[in-house]
Amino acid sequence: MSLTHPADLLALPSPPSPTHIVLFIPGNPGLPSYYTPFLTTLSAQIPTAAIFALGHLGHSPAHAPIAFTSRDSASLTEQVEHKVEFVEELVRRYGCGKPGKPKLVLIGHSIGSWICLQVHKARSASISSLSLLFPTVSHMATTPNGLRLSPLFTPTILPPLALTTLFLSFVPSPIINPLIAFLSRQSGPGALVTSGLVTSPGTVLAALSMAKEEMDEIIDLDRNLVQGAAKKSWWYWAEGKGDGWVSESSVQEIGDCLDEVGADKERRFLCEEGMKHAFVLNDEHTKSLAKKCAGWILKDCPMP
Repeated sequence: MSLTHPADLLALPSPPSPTHIVLFIPGNPGLPSYYTPFLTTLSAQIPTAAIFALGHLGHSPAHAPIAFTSRDSASLTEQVEHKVEFVEELVRRYGCGKPGKPKLVLIGHSIGSWICLQVHKARSASISSLSLLFPTVSHMATTPNGLRLSPLFTPTILPPLALTTLFLSFVPSPIINPLIAFLSRQSGPGALVTSGLVTSPGTVLAALSMAKEEMDEIIDLDRNLVQGAAKKSWWYWAEGKGDGWVSESSVQEIGDCLDEVGADKERRFLCEEGMKHAFVLNDEHTKSLAKKCAGWILKDCPMP
C-alpha cells in the first residue's frame, strides 16, 4: 500500500495481523499531529489495531505551497474523494468487509465527522463502525463561532491573513514557538504543531478556504446521510452550549432524525466531563475520549 499522499499521514506502529483498521479523519485545520496523544491512547486500548490518521489536502506545511488566494485550495468534494481513495487502499490491503478480515472503523472530529459520513455513504459495505466526535454536520454558519468568525473568510481578508503568516515564517523558532504557546495556551507537541501551522501561508489559506466552504455548503441536515449510518455510528457532543460550532437545536435535530429509523439512543452521548470542541487541547479529555472510542469500537467489532 502506498503511503504517499499530498496531505499528512500519521501511521502508528502496526501489528503484523491486525484485528481492526482504524482511520481517523481530523477537523479543520486537518493536521493529524494534533491527535497523536489521542491515537496513542486508543492504540494502548486496542493493541491489535492498525491506526492511521489522514489529514486534509493542503493542510500541512510540508505539502502546502506559499499562496495568497484560495483559487488552488482543495474543495470539500476533493477532500472527501481523497479520504475515499485512502479507504479503498485500506480495503485492498487488508480485505476489510470480507469474512474473517479486519474490521474497518472510521473516527471523525468536527468536520471530519461529516467526511466520515460521506465516506460511509460511498463505501458502506467495507465500514463496520463510526465514532463521530463533536460532529459539525449541519447549520455551521449560524452557530456562535460561525457568526463570529465569518468575516475572516471573505476574499478581502484571506490574502492579508496569508501575508501575515508569511512574515511570521521568518521569525526564529526560539522566539515564535514560545509566543505561539503563550497565545494559544498550549504546551508541548501541540504548541509546536500550531507554530508550524501559523507560519505556513498556504496551510492557513487552505484551512480558512475550507472553513468558508463548510459554512457555505453544510447547511440543512442531510437526513439520508445520517440515517444511512444510523446503526453503525456513535455520536458524542458537548453538553448544553459548550460547543460554539454545534448548536443545541442541531443536536436535537440529529437525534430526531436518528429516532425516525429506530437508532439506538445509547449510541448518543452528551459529554459530562466539560469537554470543549477542541478536546485535544486538554490531556485528560484526550485520554478519556480515546478510551470511550475504544469501548465503542469493541462493542461493534469484538475481538475475534
